[in-house]
Amino acid sequence: IYASLAGSLQGSFVSIIGDGDSAGPCGDMASFGVVCGDIYHTGLADPNLCVLWGINPAETSPFGMRTIRDDRERGARLVVIDPRFTATASKADQYISIRPGTDAALALGLIHIIIQKGLHDTQFIIDNTVGPFLVNIETGLFLREKDVVADGSEQKYMVWDTSTGEARTADTPGISPALTGTYSVVNIDCRPAFQLLADQASEYPPQKVSEITEIPQDIIRGLASEYAQRKPVASHRGLGMQRTFHGDLAFRAISTLAAITGNLHPQAPQLPVYELYMHLHGITTCNFMPILKAYDAIDKGDPYPIKALWIAKQNWINQLPDPNRVTKELFPKLD
Repeated sequence: IYASLAGSLQGSFVSIIGDGDSAGPCGDMASFGVVCGDIYHTGLADPNLCVLWGINPAETSPFGMRTIRDDRERGARLVVIDPRFTATASKADQYISIRPGTDAALALGLIHIIIQKGLHDTQFIIDNTVGPFLVNIETGLFLREKDVVADGSEQKYMVWDTSTGEARTADTPGISPALTGTYSVVNIDCRPAFQLLADQASEYPPQKVSEITEIPQDIIRGLASEYAQRKPVASHRGLGMQRTFHGDLAFRAISTLAAITGNLHPQAPQLPVYELYMHLHGITTCNFMPILKAYDAIDKGDPYPIKALWIAKQNWINQLPDPNRVTKELFPKLD
């Protein structure tokens, strides 16, 4: 509707891509290859546990909250992780207060406990993640077939086959890929990506995570056990947690937590971003402009002037970068 309105007025549709909520989508692009990976987290049928990370759907997404309440009425347990005691938290079975900006540390701490206790889903990791892929310790890059044989493919990744005791391409039938250990392949020291994850997560034991997040250790340990054993688990992530420096890592850490416990829906349909949606529906009558470029269009008329804004599903004051510029320089220049 808004794109059609912009087109009829010969205006521009200012895209969500590139705005203040870009860290989370960038994290999902790295994890799933799509801008919005929520469907992989919440597309699981009949979850036994719903964990809400920094999201308050009772006030911001009533239709989403209806689904969560349906799951809870069916017997699912509801856990809310949020710095604020929100309306959603008041409906939860457990509310976990967290220090703002520390969600990634909590996720890494949960990963550490799960791996340490051997609660990770080995087969899911092998079948659906890059966990078995060998990583060149010196370069930090995945080991590919071309690195091993002269005419090898750049598109095939190497794993260590425990049944033969040698490196094979990940698509080799009948192999048993290793998830842990250190291996030498043509004089290249390698480790599976899962081993590197375990090494990094080991830097976040419960005591350290408790100090960072201000969450008691027993609650951290309990949540880790639930993530691994109360499957399937639906992880609902709010955009508030990614509005920090390196905010994409919070999204990626939660996605990794879901992946190692098998709490992802790998066959979930990929949802298109706004531009693709509009193209598929024939809405091509307006210009597209990322929000940060809209700043210069309003301020300098570059690449063309913008004299009025119709804002929906956005708050330029508290969601976008440089709110002082928005209020003091940009809005005063609008007609």
